[in-house]
Amino acid sequence: MLNLTLKIFSLALFTSLVVMWVFDKYDNGYVDTYYKKIIGTGNSMIIGESRGSQGLIPEVIMKGLEYQGPMLNFAFTGNNSPYGEIYYKLIEQKLNKKLKNGLFILTIDPCCIINDKNSELKEKQLFLGKQIGVTGNPNYEYILRNYSPLYNLILSDNSESSNCITHENGWLEITMSEDSASAVARKQKRYKEEYELLSNSEMSEYRLQWLEKTIQLLKPHGKVVVVRLPAWKSMIDLENQMFPSINDEVGGVCKKEKVQYLNFYDLNTHYETTDGHHLKNQESIRFSKELNHLLLSMQ
Repeated sequence: MLNLTLKIFSLALFTSLVVMWVFDKYDNGYVDTYYKKIIGTGNSMIIGESRGSQGLIPEVIMKGLEYQGPMLNFAFTGNNSPYGEIYYKLIEQKLNKKLKNGLFILTIDPCCIINDKNSELKEKQLFLGKQIGVTGNPNYEYILRNYSPLYNLILSDNSESSNCITHENGWLEITMSEDSASAVARKQKRYKEEYELLSNSEMSEYRLQWLEKTIQLLKPHGKVVVVRLPAWKSMIDLENQMFPSINDEVGGVCKKEKVQYLNFYDLNTHYETTDGHHLKNQESIRFSKELNHLLLSMQ
């Protein structure tokens, strides 16, 4: 009996030491693309989908503005963070409830205000739909939920890819091949994916209501602006063809809540994209500067 007890104790001790080593390793290194957004903190926030995640750079936007920083880019993807109750509750956790002078940029494209015609809410089964807490560093819940079995953590080299970097402020910087053949292929592939997605989706009253609720949540804590980023002209034309009422729907919510809707979709020939959907890194810097200048003029 004593030998069995010692064996159980030894195994438990060994397991505890391994788990502590793994958590320490990942507390001080790379976990995945979204981990820095999960553990990140900020007063002002960028909220929305992947165009915002890759296209808006907090420090560039906040330069010279009177709003309270720092700003965290807490935007993910159209699948993971469309406007809805799940995303709302995570934003609420991140929000500094004492803040009165923050800046909140809510990005819009069809992906975050539509639903699949034949399925339940898509985000429920994805990682944000399962995540309970988005505060604290390290976030053990996130690590355990997204690395199962745990030995995947041990086998991982704990390093970030040089062409996909998530900055401490949450900005996702992705670098892709610049050769024309690759660029054309990416655009064609993305256009086909978007066509299939939008063809099987419909404008969601549920998501528009939660967009409005998100605005209502943030308004007491500072300035809220809703932004539609530019993209490849063919992509924007597709979105407007599939959902011709998108600007009226979003504009109606913004008018009701008395917040500004900054629609940059007509600048689609002014900015270059990696895949037709997301701005190139240098274009993200340029667009963030343009947005900064506009916000400065509005102060």
